Amino acid sequence: WVIWATAPGFADTPEKFALTSDLLRVTFPYILLISLSSMAGAILNTWNRFSVPAFVPTLLNVSMIFFALFLTPYFAPPVMALGWTVLVGGLLQLLYQLPHLKKIGMLVL
Repeated sequence: WVIWATAPGFADTPEKFALTSDLLRVTFPYILLISLSSMAGAILNTWNRFSVPAFVPTLLNVSMIFFALFLTPYFAPPVMALGWTVLVGGLLQLLYQLPHLKKIGMLVL
C-alpha cells in the first residue's frame, strides 16, 4: 500500500511495481538504522562529542559511491545496488558510533 500511496502510477506497470516493491523491501530497514544512528548522535552531542555525528553522514555517501562504481555490475537490475547501499550505509552509520558511545559509558554490552 505504501507504493500505491506514494507512486500510484507505478501500479499500472507490473515490472515497475515489482522493482519498486523490491527496492522498498531492501531499503525499509534503513528507517530503523537511521533512527538509532540519530539517537546515538544525539547522545554524543549531549556529551560534547560533535565530530562523530558530524562525520557519520559521509559514510552513506562513500558507500553510495563505492557501490555505484564497483558493485553495480553484480546486481540485476543494477539499480538494486543502490538500494542495498542505503542499507549498508545506514548500518555503517550506526556501527561507527557504537565504539564512541562505549567510550563515554553510554553503551552497555
